[in-house]
Amino acid sequence: MTMVNWERESGDRVEEFAAALILLDNPQGNRITPSRGDGGIDLQVESNGQWDIYQVKKFAQTLSGSQKNQIKESWERFVAETLPLKNVRSWTLVMPWDPTREQMDWLDELTSGYTFEIRWWGRAHLDGLAAGRPAVVDYFFGDGGQRITALMEQMLALGGGIPDDQPRGSLLERIVERQQQIVQALSHVDPFYKYVVEIRTGNVNDVGESQMHGDARGASLVQYVQINDEQYAGIRVLPLSAESSWLRPIGGTFVFTPPPGSDQAAALADFLDYGAGFTAMPGELTDVKGPPGLLEAGAGLFSVIPVFDENSMPPLELQVSTPGEGVILRLPLTNVKAMGAPRGDGFSLTAEDASGTLSFGFKGRTHEGASQETFNFRAQSSVGKYPHDVLPAITFLAKMDGKNEVSLAVRGGRPLLKPLVGENGTWVRALAFVTFLEDLILIQQHTHDALKVPDLEVCSQKERDSVGAIAKMLRGEKAEGRWSTFTTDGIEVDHSMFSERKPITVVTEEPMSLTLAGVRTELDVWMRVSSSGVPESRSLSADGLLTVTVTDGILTSEMIEPPIETNE
Repeated sequence: MTMVNWERESGDRVEEFAAALILLDNPQGNRITPSRGDGGIDLQVESNGQWDIYQVKKFAQTLSGSQKNQIKESWERFVAETLPLKNVRSWTLVMPWDPTREQMDWLDELTSGYTFEIRWWGRAHLDGLAAGRPAVVDYFFGDGGQRITALMEQMLALGGGIPDDQPRGSLLERIVERQQQIVQALSHVDPFYKYVVEIRTGNVNDVGESQMHGDARGASLVQYVQINDEQYAGIRVLPLSAESSWLRPIGGTFVFTPPPGSDQAAALADFLDYGAGFTAMPGELTDVKGPPGLLEAGAGLFSVIPVFDENSMPPLELQVSTPGEGVILRLPLTNVKAMGAPRGDGFSLTAEDASGTLSFGFKGRTHEGASQETFNFRAQSSVGKYPHDVLPAITFLAKMDGKNEVSLAVRGGRPLLKPLVGENGTWVRALAFVTFLEDLILIQQHTHDALKVPDLEVCSQKERDSVGAIAKMLRGEKAEGRWSTFTTDGIEVDHSMFSERKPITVVTEEPMSLTLAGVRTELDVWMRVSSSGVPESRSLSADGLLTVTVTDGILTSEMIEPPIETNE
């Protein structure tokens, strides 16, 4: 095991190493950036509402007067700025020097009068922590970094060196076995990150945004590597501590080069001003920092896909308000993603309604002293969705008529931003669609078959009209329409009703049904249809059916009670 020569190492290196030992033992802990406003804290760890505070110093020999003053100043800032705000359980001075009795007496005098635990962790304690984490010692003071590089190179070979003449199943098993061995070795050598490798079927170029979001959750770095024509590897690098990114950063410098005036240039401006993501942006990665062998410098196409934890925000909704009436509609939002801009105070937010029928976007920033805020809405296809789920989003679009106000708000609460007035160009169509959806919802109450929103482009006008007619009957009203022919097998072709050219009326009673996109659905109600008109011509088919053509044909339909069934 690599030993720590505390006296020969730089002070900054000693402080960083000591902090790493403490933070890796307390993954939820975090460091406080050194400043006059740090409250006398270097590290803090919270547990059940209580705080353990650590002050880390690089001193590796008996304390001088100047060094004592530095510790005294940190303690006084801690007492004045931190102690009134936190329920402190312990305060610990950490430095690679074991105190003498006189120095312990000095610390006791400095910290007297307080009931929480006060400790001095010296060299012996730090050596004990280091013995329990040899990978940390090896990384800071040995060849741990070089060993990680070598293991990365092996992992990214992804099956290289395995004979091609092996059976396919055996080959894949060997690839998986090798990767798991290297992953275990990496996780043992790298003290700051855990590595997860999954061999998946497919092509890297087909990895969708939802898959990327799932992989990125909780990860510091995700990389995809194509193994062969049918498999790729998903490599996730997970931090072992909340401060892993400080102890060993992952990142680099990106230089983007979109063509001037292009859509890509506009997308880059939106990213810089509002934090909005982009895809396939030309550029170059330089100054790479991260796990050796994963990130590589060079030119390519880059995508930024913001990853956001929806649980970190309150539940949101869109509110539509009418002047003088207040809120008339609330539309809950889901899949919320909020992003801050890399520069300035701009931010953007995207969301959708629960059914995925409405996409919502917001951008806001302060520019030249003026606040700039914009909303945008985009309707998605509702085909195949349940009418009840789609109705709220379509109703929202129908209310965007240029008169009502829309605002983003905490669900059930007050607006978060200034309400905006805007007109959705499709609000008239949306209003008609609202009626169609409400009719389908009413019809659904009379059948066990699940009704879904049809593709109106493939529905005939007769089918679309029948939805409104059936809903009208179900509300107890009469539905009227036109007709031009009827077919029957119960009337003779030379029936006396055809002897004179005068109006006739045909009355039928039958179960009500709905046909949409060619699919027939039976309902649990009956209807009476009265068809009147003047016969013009008639013809008899080979199977004995009479077809009559009429003029001025009028249909009147109404719901009736189903006939009473008898056992006779």
